Amino acid sequence: MTATQHLFFSALRPDECVELRILGMPTPYGGTSTVSGYFDSPEELEKAAAKYTVQGGNAYCTINPCPIDLAARTGINQVSTRKGTPTTADKDILRRTHLLFDLDHSRPSGIAANEYELHAALTLGQKMADDLRAEGWPEPITVNSGNGCHLIYRINLGNTAEDLQKVKAILKWADTRWGDPGGVRIDQTVCNAARISRLPGSMNRKGAGSPERPHRRSQVIFQPALLETVPGEVLGLCAAAEQVSGRLEFAGSFDLEEFIARNLPEARGPIPYEDGVKWTLQVCPWNPAHDNNAAFVIRRGDGRIGAGCLHNGCQGNNWRQLRALFETVPTRPVAVQY
Repeated sequence: MTATQHLFFSALRPDECVELRILGMPTPYGGTSTVSGYFDSPEELEKAAAKYTVQGGNAYCTINPCPIDLAARTGINQVSTRKGTPTTADKDILRRTHLLFDLDHSRPSGIAANEYELHAALTLGQKMADDLRAEGWPEPITVNSGNGCHLIYRINLGNTAEDLQKVKAILKWADTRWGDPGGVRIDQTVCNAARISRLPGSMNRKGAGSPERPHRRSQVIFQPALLETVPGEVLGLCAAAEQVSGRLEFAGSFDLEEFIARNLPEARGPIPYEDGVKWTLQVCPWNPAHDNNAAFVIRRGDGRIGAGCLHNGCQGNNWRQLRALFETVPTRPVAVQY
């Protein structure tokens, strides 16, 4: 089974298909156009992608299945070059079968990655997959996108507002845990149901290309014999872990910088985080086995302080408990009613 068959077609039901979309196709007049079509045959999709990408452009495919009725736009297993042909919208998707983690090194928009940036993204992707495997996730399909790393997991979710929020929380949880400001980040925009992802085996053409930042062909690095589904409870725990950062306390005029310098000298930061700042800790203060930058301290713009660790085993740890590890925290007087 080819990568395309395994990734985009193995989850399809008889009444479903996928959309092939080729962006940036050169036109005779110097502009670009979009070519798109709906496929239930991986062989036909690969042939169509090869025919059009050799002329230029970038090939993508929906990661979640489309209703077969959408094929009436172009005809099944063929593409349309007509301007204005509709493409798949989020509301068209009935269910989510794949979760995409897209890792790229920070760089100016519109240019390809250099070798260092690509290597950094692939290295972090491997570490992330290893860490997730240790916490109950199955093996993902790992793709060198040409500029970064894609980890693609099989999931079983619907397409509701609640499912969207769950995927958003998981992506944010992952970036908080593994992302490195100024380094490799995990794209937060790939949460929508009609998300398209680069077609493995196709050229990644970003910018004009140069010897230092060349166009590269995307390729599958690892493909498990069976793409197992991430258990629903595991997805739920990871989404819930993101809410740890929401348990914040007002600390008045507390000198957080002095506390961190005195008790957590290895902390990295502060770095901008939402409307405040964040420090990350290589080793978790509650569990030294968590040594992959999963622990954090944050301070919001309004002065509220929070702390925690994104490992499932550390759920419930917070700022007050972190202070208690290093000092006696004064207790608040309890009001007694008579």
